[in-house]
Order: sequence, then structure tokens, then C-alpha cells
Amino acid sequence: PKIAKIAGKFAFNLAVANQNPQACPSISFRVLKNIKNCQSPEWLIKKIESAGINPISAVVDITNYVMHILNRPMHAYDLAKIGKKITIDFASSKQKFLSLKNSEHELNEKILTISDENEVLSVAGVMGSKNSSCSLETTSILLESAYFSKENVAINGRSLNILSDSRHRFERGVDPQTCLDGIELATQLILEICGGEASEIFIENHDLSPQFIDFDFNKFENLIGIKIAEDKAMEILNSLGFKTDKNFRVEVPSKRHDIFSSEDLVEEILRIYGYENIQKNILENSENNFQNFINPLHKARILLASNGLTETISWS
Repeated sequence: PKIAKIAGKFAFNLAVANQNPQACPSISFRVLKNIKNCQSPEWLIKKIESAGINPISAVVDITNYVMHILNRPMHAYDLAKIGKKITIDFASSKQKFLSLKNSEHELNEKILTISDENEVLSVAGVMGSKNSSCSLETTSILLESAYFSKENVAINGRSLNILSDSRHRFERGVDPQTCLDGIELATQLILEICGGEASEIFIENHDLSPQFIDFDFNKFENLIGIKIAEDKAMEILNSLGFKTDKNFRVEVPSKRHDIFSSEDLVEEILRIYGYENIQKNILENSENNFQNFINPLHKARILLASNGLTETISWS
């Protein structure tokens, strides 16, 4: 769907304190008041059921819908159940947390949380609390859209043994630049289905500078064994959302968490250029090939590969 920017009709008046910007580099909030939470319309129910999710209520279903189409985990808190100050920080030792699944957990100092003045509202990037959850009686909500480091989310989830769609996505990489898109789309859908009015957006960003790679173009031929024109390689990278200059300094799109090196860029170019363009070359079979391999197993693998066999390594 097209994401529209919704103008806020009133100021965001909750206090927010992000005590750990390294673990939470970006976070945004928005309040929606005078809504009428209800059962979702049929089109939304069909969408989330097709993704294997049971419908709960319009507000919850919308956040799940946004998560699936934008890879943007979000959370909605019942505004009437929370305080006036929101803090993002690590938990205190043996602090208690009651999850949405109605299971109680004991937290520790390594677990990042979002809290109000009285209790933990959610384990960051993993799951919200039962005490601040939305119901069909909810009339005002606090929307949260954040970027949490995958390392902290992994620690949170594994320490508490909580599995969730949100954790699954954060651990594998979420685009930090989609926080606002998530807030705007969720707001748009909630206003359409539940009515109400939205506040201005609170957003706090820390260190979201793009990643750059000085691409060693010679690695393409060295690794793959074939040549490709520089302008063709640049055209492919640009078509995939990378930005390149004449010196092949490449800016990596924020959504690509799997790109770290020149070798990764070689793979990106090759998959579009076509694997069928790789030339088949049989390895030379001579004693010189084995001089650096002391382990007999390595010698056997090279010998077999030099005779045209392909090694398959299965799951253990």
C-alpha cells in the first residue's frame, strides 16, 4: 500500500528517555486517541491468516500486517495502562515481567526493556507485557516502532526462551530506516478502521550512518574466473539499490544486512549477470597442487574435485 504522511493533531506529551542508544539506535512513538478498537475487516483478516497469524483485534492485527509487509516489527500499548514516562534501558536484577502469553519471567541486567515509572512494558524487540496490552475496550494507544541491535534481541530472547515473530526478524536484520514508515502506515490503517486522531511523531535517532565498501573490482575475475565490464557491474549494483561512484566506492542500502565486503558485492553482481556465464575449468591434477595440503582428507577432496566431482555437505 501507499504510505501517507499523517499530520499530527496534537503534541506528543509523554517523556522518553533512551538510556542505551547503542542497543536502541532508533525509536519512534505516536499516540492515537479516541479510537474504537474492533474486529478487523475481512480483507485484513484474510491477509494475516494467510501469513499464519490468528486475528485478535484491529489494532493488533494492523501491527502484525505492517510487520509482514515492511519487515517492520511494531508494538501497540494501551495508553490507559501505562505511565507518563517511557524509559529504554536494561532491566534490574530479578525484575519481573509478565508476557503477552501470560508467562512470568525473571529479568537480569543484560535484558533491554521498555518501561514506565512502575513496570516493564516490553522486552525490547521480543514481546510486550500482558499488563499493557490492547483489548477491544482500548480507546487510546501508544504506537512504538524501533530498531534494536540484533545482538541485544538475541540475548533477550534466548535468556527468557521467548520465541516471537518480532525476535525472529530483529535477529536476522531489520531496516533501521523503516521506523517512520511503520508508524505512518499503522497510523493510516488504524484511523481508517478504528477512527480517532493522531499525535505528532516522537523520533530519536543515533548513529544511522550508511555503510560503505571500497569495492575491489579485480576480485570479480579473481574469484569467478570471468571478466565483466565495469559499467555493466555498476549498472547491476545501481539496479539493486546500491550507490556507486566512479572509484567503486559503494554505499550499501540500509535494508541489506548481508553485505559486508567486496566478496559479497561479487556475489550480487554474479547472480544478476548469470551463473551460466561461468566457464567450466578442470583443475590441474598434479603433485604440485597437493604440496600445501598435509591432511590426507584435503588431498582426497582436491583429487576428486579435479576429476569433475562436486562435494555436497549436508546438515549434521
